[in-house]
Amino acid sequence: MIHFDVYLAYWQLESDKWSLDKLWLFHGIEWTCAQHWFWWKTAFGDIAFNNTIKSLPENIYDILLENDALNRTCEWSDLFYVPKKHAEMFIYLSELASQNKLFFEIAVPACIKWTAVLASPNNFESEIVTESGNGIVRNLARCAPNALFCHKVDLQKESEEVIRRFTQPVAWHWN
Repeated sequence: MIHFDVYLAYWQLESDKWSLDKLWLFHGIEWTCAQHWFWWKTAFGDIAFNNTIKSLPENIYDILLENDALNRTCEWSDLFYVPKKHAEMFIYLSELASQNKLFFEIAVPACIKWTAVLASPNNFESEIVTESGNGIVRNLARCAPNALFCHKVDLQKESEEVIRRFTQPVAWHWN
């Protein structure tokens, strides 16, 4: 999934790192979120997170608890990938989060982490590939030319010259 305000230089994905068998979360995962994040104080934060955990089937809950995977998670969720082998579980967990109205930026990293733990309980981090991008750059001109992705880019407001400069590798890639 790629959000509307993310620029992805997909041709820079290194095949040895970006395995199509692994879960991807491009901003990384903050496994324990700061208490002061305002979303935790809303109905879509702590309450929804706890209700989502309470709605987990006992067998899933037990595996997650045993692997210390029920702590808070959060991160920008503008760019992530779920391989087919993990899709069914990710969708199931995401539906539980949605039913409990869990905020998207909490739900996605939590569901990715939980999916990875359920797939590989003793080594779940090996199931996830993370990457930091250019962060909040606001426009392509401030995006590093070799960046894998840039966040908070509004392509409708970019000049044609800037867009051509950043998409030129795409044309070259296909020639």
